[in-house]
Amino acid sequence: MYFTHKVSKAPLQVPNNPTDAQRYEMVKESLVKEGRPEDYEYIIKSLSPPPDIAAYATPGQYKGTKVAVVGAGVAGLTAAFELRKLGFDITIFEAEDERIGGRIYTHYFDKGKKIYGELGAGRIPASHEAVWHYINLFNLNTTKITGEKGDTFVHVRGIRARNNPKDIMEKIYPMFNLTPSERNIPWPELYNRVLYKALKSLSPELRSELLLVSPQLPPEYVNTVTITVRQGLKNAGLSDAAIELITSLSPTVNAFIEGSFYTELVTNYAVFTENTYEIDGGMITLPLAFYKSLTSDNPQEYKLPRHVLGKVTFKMGCYVGRVYKSDKDKKVILRYLTETYPVINHEEFDYVFFTIPLTTLRKMSLHPPFSNEMMEAIREVNYVDAQKTLFLCNERFWERQGITGGTSNTDLLIQSIMYPSDRSQCHQNTTGININCNPNRPGVLTASYNIGSDAVRLGNFLTHRFRLIKRQVELTQGLPENYLDNVVINYKTIDWDRNQWITGAFVNFLPGQGRLFLFDMLKPEYENRIYFAGEAYYPPNGWIQAAVNSAMIAVNALAYYLKAYGYK
Repeated sequence: MYFTHKVSKAPLQVPNNPTDAQRYEMVKESLVKEGRPEDYEYIIKSLSPPPDIAAYATPGQYKGTKVAVVGAGVAGLTAAFELRKLGFDITIFEAEDERIGGRIYTHYFDKGKKIYGELGAGRIPASHEAVWHYINLFNLNTTKITGEKGDTFVHVRGIRARNNPKDIMEKIYPMFNLTPSERNIPWPELYNRVLYKALKSLSPELRSELLLVSPQLPPEYVNTVTITVRQGLKNAGLSDAAIELITSLSPTVNAFIEGSFYTELVTNYAVFTENTYEIDGGMITLPLAFYKSLTSDNPQEYKLPRHVLGKVTFKMGCYVGRVYKSDKDKKVILRYLTETYPVINHEEFDYVFFTIPLTTLRKMSLHPPFSNEMMEAIREVNYVDAQKTLFLCNERFWERQGITGGTSNTDLLIQSIMYPSDRSQCHQNTTGININCNPNRPGVLTASYNIGSDAVRLGNFLTHRFRLIKRQVELTQGLPENYLDNVVINYKTIDWDRNQWITGAFVNFLPGQGRLFLFDMLKPEYENRIYFAGEAYYPPNGWIQAAVNSAMIAVNALAYYLKAYGYK
C-alpha cells in the first residue's frame, strides 16, 4: 500500500442509520488510511452547515415580505424551509408540473413504491454534514451502499475480468504498454498516488481551502486549478498507457479527464467516495420531507410557534422566462407561463432566490442583465451530461454471479452497471444455501450510467437504445446473447441534457473556471434583491451537499443584509 499510516484497530463496522459520532469515526478512519488524519477537523468544519438563520433575525420578523424561490430542487426547498422561520411570504416556482426534487429523481416501478431506482443523485457521503443535518431533522432512515468487494466485473477491449487487482492485472494489464513499475501497481493506487502527492504538497491549512470559496487564489494552487486531470496525471509521471488504462477502467475519470484537476482534488480531499449512504424508500424522500413540512400548517421540525412561520405557496408547472427590476421601488418582477394555461403572468417580489442550473438561467431574459461577471459565468460554466437507464428485471441474475452491490465498469458505451445494495446483508448458512435472498425475485438494475460524451451519444440513440444496452450488459456480465430479452420487463431512462428545464447533469468546471467564477457567482444581484444557490455555487460541486449548503449560505446572506441595512 502506498500510504504509510495504518489504522491501529479493527476496521470500523459501518452501520445503517449511523449516529453523528459513528459518521465521524468513518471519516477519521478513512483519513488515517490515506495518511491525512490532520485534515479531519478542517473537513468537518468546512462541510458543516452555517449558523441557523435565526441568528440574524427574530423568528417571524419578516411577515408580509414577499420572496420567490425559482426551482423546487433540494436547494430551493432548503432555502424556503429556512426562510419560513423568519416569516417570509414564500412562493416556489417549479417548471415541472408533477415532480419536485430537481436532479434528485427516484423512479418507482410499483404503486406500493417498494421497487425503485435512482435516475439522479444516488448517494450521500458520511462527511456531508449539511445533508445529514436535514436527514436527522426529518428522521429519515439510511442504508449503507455496498462498496466494491471484487466480485463485480470489468470489461475492457473485449476482455472480461472480476473487478479485483489480481484478475485485472492478469487479464487487462497485458493489453497496455505499461512501464515495468506501473505493471506491479493496482490501477486505483496509480491514480490515487497522484492525488495524494498533490494534496500533500499543500499544508493542511491550504488544503482546507479546497472546500471554501474565497476571492483570492493562493499562489500554491496555480499548478492544480489551471490544468486538466490528464495534465495532472502526466505531470506526476504516469505514462500515456497508464492513463489509458485508468480511463478504460474508470468511466468517471474518463468523463472528467479534460476537466479541472482541482475538482478531482476536492473529491479526494474529503474522502467523498467512501462510506456512502442512500435514503430508505428512495432519495426523493428528502425533497418530499421538505415538501411535507412546507405545506403543513403546524410542522414539527421548526420547534417554533406556528404563528411566526411564513406562508408557502407552490406553483407547479410554472416556467419563469423573464426577470425585471422595477425602476420605481427596485423590486423584482417575474414573468412566467403556466403549463395548463399558456397565458403570461407577472408577479412582483421583494427578493428572489434562483436555485436552478446556470443552463436554465441562460434561457431567461434579464432586464437589466446581471453583473458582467455573473453573465460571463452563465455563458461559460461547463455542465456535463449524464444518462441513466433502469431495468426492472424479473430475476436478479447478478446475485447468481455472486454480486450484491457495487459497480461493474466497461469501456463500452454503457460505461457502468450499478447493482442495488438492498440485499447486501444476505448470507449463507452451513449448507451453503442462501437463506435471506432469492435471486428469482424482481430487482432494479441500473443497466447504464454514463457521463460526458458517451451520455450524449447514448442519449441521442433513441430507436435502438434499449436493445444496445441489453446487449452490452450481457457482454459485461458474461451472459448469453439475448438472455435479457426475457428478463427485463420494464425500464425507465433519462438523459439530463434532454431535460428542457435542466439541460445538464451537474457542473464540471473546466481548468480555472471554478476559481474564476465561484466567488462572483455567490454575490447577490439587483442591489441585493436576487440570490443564488445550487450544486454549481459551492464546493463540492455536483453533490447534494453543495446544493443544501449554498442555499443555507444564501438565505443567511439575505438575513444578514436586512439586519445590517434594514428593509428597503
